[in-house]
Amino acid sequence: MHASQIQSLILARLVRSSGGTRQHWRRAIGEIRVYSMKTHPHCNWDVYAAGNAADVKAVNAAVDEIRMDHPHITG
Repeated sequence: MHASQIQSLILARLVRSSGGTRQHWRRAIGEIRVYSMKTHPHCNWDVYAAGNAADVKAVNAAVDEIRMDHPHITG
């Protein structure tokens, strides 16, 4: 799985669970950061959510759920 695919999964989950537009949530998610498996063996990607407190909470919840199924991705 690639970073762009993870972003699509997060977007779909947020639109379905929280409403709003894909554009709004894409800004809230920002860039998917991918790290080396050598330094991050448990999970090699992360998201630094932006926006108001409700947006950040929703993004972090979606990321936590998706990370359980997809802990490792490629750039």
